[in-house]
Amino acid sequence: MTELAVTSASAALAFLVLYGAAVIFTLERIGDRFGAALTPDFLLRRVAGWFGGVALLVLLGLLVVPLDGPAKVIPALAVFVASLALLVLACYSTWRAGSDVSRMLARARAVSHPGQAVREILWRAVERADVLAVALALRTFDRRSPAHDELLGWLLGHRSLHDTDWLTTEILSAELEGGLDGAAAAAVRGHLVAILDGALRREQFELAYAVVDEAMDALRLASPFTDDHAQLVTDVGRTLWLVGDYRGTAPRQATLPAQLDYMKMIYNIRRRAVWLAVLRRGVRAEVDSFVHFLCLFAEDTEDGMNVFSLYTDVLMDGGKAGVVSLEALRDLANSMQWMRLHELAEAARHKPAPDEFPPLEAPGESWNRLFRLLVAAAQSCGATDKDIDGLASTYGVFGDNRFMRQLRRDLEARRSAGSKVGQEAAPRR
Repeated sequence: MTELAVTSASAALAFLVLYGAAVIFTLERIGDRFGAALTPDFLLRRVAGWFGGVALLVLLGLLVVPLDGPAKVIPALAVFVASLALLVLACYSTWRAGSDVSRMLARARAVSHPGQAVREILWRAVERADVLAVALALRTFDRRSPAHDELLGWLLGHRSLHDTDWLTTEILSAELEGGLDGAAAAAVRGHLVAILDGALRREQFELAYAVVDEAMDALRLASPFTDDHAQLVTDVGRTLWLVGDYRGTAPRQATLPAQLDYMKMIYNIRRRAVWLAVLRRGVRAEVDSFVHFLCLFAEDTEDGMNVFSLYTDVLMDGGKAGVVSLEALRDLANSMQWMRLHELAEAARHKPAPDEFPPLEAPGESWNRLFRLLVAAAQSCGATDKDIDGLASTYGVFGDNRFMRQLRRDLEARRSAGSKVGQEAAPRR
C-alpha cells in the first residue's frame, strides 16, 4: 500500500514537471507568433491556476504516504487519476489559449502598451503570411479610434509591404466592413487614399479597381450622406486625376493611358450611382453636401466633360424633385462660371490646324445652355426673382455680356408673362 501511495505521489510530481515543459513550449510559440510582451499576462492568467492545481495534488499525494490501513489505496488512486486528468486539461487549455489569435489579441488590448503589442502581433503575422491573424489584428481597435489610425499609419508607412496584394486587400476589407457612417468615412479617408495612390503609382490597376469599386459602393449605401462622405468621394476622384497634395499637383500619368481612363470611367459610373442614391432619399442637406464637393472636384481636376454630364443630371433630376437648395445652385453657378472661363482660355491658347475641323459650337456656349437649365431648376425649387438675379450675377460677372443681356431679357419676359396671367386670373376669383 505504501508503494502505491509513493508511486501516486511520484506520478503527480512527474505530471507537474511535464506540465512545466508544456508551458515552456507554449511560451516559445507565443514568443514566435505574438511577441514576448504577452508572456507575463499569459503566465498569470492562463498558467498559474493550472500549475497550482497540479502542485496541490502533489502535496495531497505526499500526505497520503504516511497513512496506514487498507483504505490507503483509495486516496492514492484518487490522487493519481485526478493529477492525470488535470494534466490533460491543463496542457490542452494552455496550448489552446496560446494558439488562439483572438484571445491573444484580447490580451494585447489589456497590457500597458496595447498599440505596441498589437503591432508586434501584426508584424509577425505579415512575416509568415498569416491572413487570418492579419485580418483579426486589423480589427483589434475600432476604426474610429486613434489607436487604429496609428496602427494603420504605421503599417502603410512600410513601403515594401505595398506590393503585397493580399495585405492591402485585407486592409481595404477591414476599413469598409460594416458600412461607413460619418465618423468612419472621416477616419478611413486617409488610409483608402494612400492605398489607392500607391496602387496607381505601381500601376496595380486591379487593386485600384477594388479600392474605387468597394469604397464608392459603401458611399452609395451610406445614410445619412454627410460632408465626410462627400469629401471621400472627392478625394477618391482627385487621386485618380492628380498626383500630389495641397502643396502642388500634376495630372496623373500611366504607362498605358487606357487603363487609367478605364479607372476614371468606373469612378464616374460609381459617382453617378452615389448621386442617384442621394437623390432617391430626397434630403436637401445630403444634396447640398454632394453638390458642394462635386464643384470642388471640378475645379481641382478640370474634368469638364464628365462634370458637365453630372451637373446636367443634378439640375434636371434634382430640380424636378425640388431638392436642390439655393446654396447648391450658387455653388453650381460659381463652378460653371469657372469652368466656362477655363474653356475660353483653353480655346484662346489652342489654335486649330488648317486641316482640323472647327468646333461645333463656340467655346463656353455649352455652359451657357447649362446655366439656362440652372435657372429653370431654380424656378422649380421656388427661388425668387431676386435669387435668380443673384445666380445670374454669380455666373455672368466675368461672362459674355451678350449672353447675360439675352438671359436677363428672357427672365423679364417670363416675369411679365407671369404677371399677366395673374391679372387675368384675378377677376375670375
